[in-house]
Amino acid sequence: MWGRCAGLALAAVVVSSGVHASGQYVVQDADIADPRSCDMELWHSDFEDANFLNLACRGTAPLQLLGEVEMPRGSEREAYRLEGKALGRELATDGYGLGLFVAAGYDSDSRKWEEGEVFGMLTLEPVADRLLVHLNPGLVYSREDNRWSPFWGIGSELALFGPVELAAEVFGVDNDAPTLHGAVRFLLFDEQVELDIGYFEETESGGSGGFAAGVGFQAFRF
Repeated sequence: MWGRCAGLALAAVVVSSGVHASGQYVVQDADIADPRSCDMELWHSDFEDANFLNLACRGTAPLQLLGEVEMPRGSEREAYRLEGKALGRELATDGYGLGLFVAAGYDSDSRKWEEGEVFGMLTLEPVADRLLVHLNPGLVYSREDNRWSPFWGIGSELALFGPVELAAEVFGVDNDAPTLHGAVRFLLFDEQVELDIGYFEETESGGSGGFAAGVGFQAFRF
């Protein structure tokens, strides 16, 4: 049922406004933290059977750096990610967001950088203060396959009423069947805290699914 709901939401291309997407989202919005601040996100994913924590910081330039720790349940293994976002256009001043996203993943077991990502980020606002759409064309690298593969992603968020929003995304690598993700978002304490509860579903035959829940907030300013 959740997978069908996510698919319907994505088919309708719904999107939201306000706080940056929680770390559980794969599709990247062309938006970053406030100047001279750091945002923190914590979330759990049954889909990936792991807990996550990240910290994203920005100075005065339109550039954000993020560090993430993944802690799989029932394992001493940890995985780490470094991410960077650079904006050439900002939604608030230019009417659309445009930028570049890069990331790399390190595995503590293999002690190697196992994956890499390079995405373009485009965020549009078809309906002011209510509807956003995010587009990500890009490439992903797998050390296991030793090759770069094309990636695509479409994200959406829709402000409903009060502190409640809907978010959805669909993404895929190469010609593989895509993964769907639909979520409900709550913006709390005057939009200073974001709570996301969602469900992932792989559309390929025999694909898996699972819930994810996360909380994001501004950790500090400097």
